[in-house]
Amino acid sequence: MEPVQIVPILLSEYCHDEIDNQSEKQSEMYLELLDELKRKEQEITDLRIRVERLETVNDDLIEQQVYTHQLITNKRGLSSTQKIIMLVVKEMLERARTMFGERKEISIKGIAKTTGISEDMVGAAIRDLDAYGALDRDETTISKGRGKVQKRVSAGLTLLSYKPSEIQPIEPREHGGTRIKGQGRKCVYCGSERVDTYRANVCCDCGETHYEETSVNRSHLVIQATCRPSEGDKTPF
Repeated sequence: MEPVQIVPILLSEYCHDEIDNQSEKQSEMYLELLDELKRKEQEITDLRIRVERLETVNDDLIEQQVYTHQLITNKRGLSSTQKIIMLVVKEMLERARTMFGERKEISIKGIAKTTGISEDMVGAAIRDLDAYGALDRDETTISKGRGKVQKRVSAGLTLLSYKPSEIQPIEPREHGGTRIKGQGRKCVYCGSERVDTYRANVCCDCGETHYEETSVNRSHLVIQATCRPSEGDKTPF
């Protein structure tokens, strides 16, 4: 009678083992799906971070573009050299993470090499921008011994640094020289007295004086000169 009872016991054990195997497979599948879900969530997080960084870069580029446009179109008398130097110095200080009210050393020689502008003109432009309130400049002199000294220039940003359209010289510049209206001169083409008189130019080679007059609509230019041009140059300048 004992052999008859063995089969159900073995079958029951088999069923329990099969159920356990199925449970283990389902658990493994669940864990694999959970790991895959975690990887996807991490990928989404990484993509969000990248998008936020790109948006920040895009905002910075737009802000820089607006700033550059406002500075280039500044009509308050800044020279083209001063505008270029302002852009370069501001970018250098911002890359160096210069805090507001802080100064950091800048290389006049490096700026000259980057822009193609002479060191003297770079230094003069920075001094002018400091006088206008667009930069906060400071200069220190370090003795190198045997009568040799080294000048170090540092600069910082001001409130006006971030308002490019409002930067202006203390005294407005006169592009092309001092212009005086009228004074009895007449246009040689229409006879109008509404003409601009320009400051005379003196030739550095022969010492003679040149001056020019322009009509009101500036469509014609009359040049008068008292010295003779060289053989290779038929213009008086």
